[in-house]
Amino acid sequence: MKENLKKIVLSVLVLTTLFVFFSCDKNKKNDKKVEWNSEDGKIAILYGYGYNDEEFVNTSLENLSKKFSVETEEDPGMIIHFVFPDDFYVSGTSLTRISFLSSYLEDVNCKALITLGAPEFTHRSLAKIRDANQENPCFIVSLFSQDDVLSTEAESNVVIDFVEKEKEKDEGEIDVSEEDTMQHIEKTHYILEKMVNAIVGKNDFEDNSAQSVIVNLYGNDWEVGSYVDSSTGLKSRNHFVLKYIEKPIVPEKKKKGKSSK
Repeated sequence: MKENLKKIVLSVLVLTTLFVFFSCDKNKKNDKKVEWNSEDGKIAILYGYGYNDEEFVNTSLENLSKKFSVETEEDPGMIIHFVFPDDFYVSGTSLTRISFLSSYLEDVNCKALITLGAPEFTHRSLAKIRDANQENPCFIVSLFSQDDVLSTEAESNVVIDFVEKEKEKDEGEIDVSEEDTMQHIEKTHYILEKMVNAIVGKNDFEDNSAQSVIVNLYGNDWEVGSYVDSSTGLKSRNHFVLKYIEKPIVPEKKKKGKSSK
């Protein structure tokens, strides 16, 4: 009887050890950074209006550095970043020029550019970046841009906005006014990381429609709709809006206790 008990205990210990080992090994694989070399090209991020305070930028870069290599003064990396207006002041003046963005990327092997809260006239820089890299185009994603909508759509591969106030149209369409402001800033870190993950290495957008990629990236947490211009009623092919799905709060079940007599 004792021998059988020892065998059972030993078997349980072995299985537990194997489970812990493979679980740790799996977690290590999940935590492994994405491999990158200079030939793969850089991913540039512009932190603009609403996303340019020091705390947000630092938190964003810290989150991204857990999975991707972020460029520092000491080491090169896949992700480089710029902050508007801090990095765009004209020398010796208080003036800023978003047009510097295109010159900043002139000598960079730019695989992709992601803008967050891009200021007015950013589309002009985007046009220069596209013209300068026609043989090896820089993939441009505009998140929650503050620039002109039509111009942003014209110079970007993908445009994404949040939506709070909407009128339901046909299936998959949402009518959103240009005045709607960005929301859910605390969720932007997640949105940015998912977008970088979709672009790094083999760009998911190359072999799939933009709609299917966006739905795959964010469809579990947001309703994904196509942007419909409020004045013309035209639906954009590359502009999408996200409406956060509020999770229902499930009330805790009260524990049944013995009634006192």
